[in-house]
Amino acid sequence: MASSKVSNCSGFQAKSMNQTKTFLERALQERLANKPYPECVTHLAKDLVVIMTRYKQEELIAQASIAGISTVSLVKNIAHSNLLKTATYRVLLDAWMLEHVKIRNLPLQHAMIRERELRVKLLESANFNRYLQDELNSSRGMKNHSTAPGSAITTALQDDLDSAYRALDSLLSEFDDFLAIEDGRLVVNNSLRRTLVDAADLYGFLEWKQAQLSRRRLNR
Repeated sequence: MASSKVSNCSGFQAKSMNQTKTFLERALQERLANKPYPECVTHLAKDLVVIMTRYKQEELIAQASIAGISTVSLVKNIAHSNLLKTATYRVLLDAWMLEHVKIRNLPLQHAMIRERELRVKLLESANFNRYLQDELNSSRGMKNHSTAPGSAITTALQDDLDSAYRALDSLLSEFDDFLAIEDGRLVVNNSLRRTLVDAADLYGFLEWKQAQLSRRRLNR
């Protein structure tokens, strides 16, 4: 039961983040039609959350209509700080600013965006890994406590987890010079030492990697 709750929570969070990202991408396109453009990324974020909150309200009304519900309360305003602090969203904001607004010190801005792109890719892979692992554990638990066959589900989830680990492995190979392991975490190898993959996710990946290397040695 606990594993199922964790799995459902992970699934909801992933769906919520995907929805916010979709709204953000739409809002960035809509913002292009309205000038003047903001002078800084914080002002851009404040403009976008107004648009995104409207999208969220419209979607809620549409869902309520399908369910036959006529009364829909106003949704809470999306916090612009969430866009600025979350790597997945911030990289989209920075890229938009770099493309459409004159910014001083362009080489530095390019480097910052490149680092954030790396963080987004690794964090998304790590989050996906954790979600799949939760699903896999849940499936195994159901199989142990039920007579219903669960091997097909377990195999499919294991295949997805392997696929996610392979994607993460490729990213690590590409960006090896920019990365370091510190206190069990994968971090950006600079003075800020930002965490890209936490210790739990990295441990799972390293176990998978070690198993892959062992299989290769046996097959030689």
